[in-house]
Formats: sequence, C-alpha cells, structure tokens
Amino acid sequence: HGLSHHNGDPEQLRRLTQTDTFLIEQFSYFLDQLKAHQEEGQALLDSTQVLWGSGMAYGHSHGNANLPMILAGGRALGYQHGQHVDFNLPKIGQYNVADASGHYQVCSRPVDSEARVSNLLLTMLHRSDVETEQFQDSVKPISELLA
Repeated sequence: HGLSHHNGDPEQLRRLTQTDTFLIEQFSYFLDQLKAHQEEGQALLDSTQVLWGSGMAYGHSHGNANLPMILAGGRALGYQHGQHVDFNLPKIGQYNVADASGHYQVCSRPVDSEARVSNLLLTMLHRSDVETEQFQDSVKPISELLA
C-alpha cells in the first residue's frame, strides 16, 4: 500500500513498477497454464473467464473510478478478444497525460456514468448462463465484448 503513495519519488516508483511487473507476470503464467491444459478437446482458458483488475485506478490519490480491467479467456463462451474497450475516449476525445489534474479527474470521477464494473460482472454472469437482469448497480451487459 505504501508504494502507491509515492509522491513522485523515483525509488518508490521503481519499486512499484517492480511489484506490478511481478504481479502481471504471475497473471500471465496463470493464463499460460489454463491455455496449456486441455479439457474436452479445447484449452481450459477457452471455457474460463479470468478477470484481472484493481479497486483503484490511481492508488496515489485513491481514485476509484474508470478502473482498468483485463478479461481473459472465454472464447468458447462468446467473447471477442484482441481489443481494448475504452469507455472514456468517446466522452473526452483524447488523453492528455501532461495534465496531472485532468489525469486525476479521469481516475477519480466517472467519465461515463453508465460504464460500470458491475456491467462487466453482469456480462460475465450471462456468459456463465446465470440468468439475471441486473448485478448491483449494472445498467446493461457490455455488448462490445461479445463476438
């Protein structure tokens, strides 16, 4: 937790990057294992949904809006992979990483009020044949993820 409150300190940022790199390498290893394991003639990854994310978009300020998430697997469940779905871009036009206050705004306040993590979880439930109209504050499944 302390690493995320780096205040721009180069050593803290180096250590945070090292930690994040290790964690994403472990995630990659897990996906490789699912891909290598065959079940009923297909990779286990193809019938499994794996969600990777965080409760913070920017830990330094505890920004918890517009969370970056990775959804892997589930090709046999109807997902279309190989894309980056960004619900902010249509609303803001482009990112300006040089503008720290703008970056903070994107990480701390919803840009698109209908782009919710609960929509992603609802989509995952539907792909698992769980029939429900809503999950928490979801407003709709994410059609952009489906083939």
